[in-house]
Amino acid sequence: MTTTLYQHAVVTEDHCIHIQNLQLPVGAEIGVVLIVGEPQVSSRPATFWDRIPEMMVDGLPSDYSNRFEEYQQFPVS
Repeated sequence: MTTTLYQHAVVTEDHCIHIQNLQLPVGAEIGVVLIVGEPQVSSRPATFWDRIPEMMVDGLPSDYSNRFEEYQQFPVS
């Protein structure tokens, strides 16, 4: 049997929501459906420049400033 719980939540400045309900048993797997009022949703998708702070690139040299030529000759694989 499926149980439906409704809880109002407010999005914080860091774009998170907090859900807490004493009816939810510890360790239970749940699904969450978000219903957002249409005028409140940003219609502009995130641009590349908006996403740069979240991106990480692995395998890059720690310092390009002094050893750029060396890294150019022997690329990291």
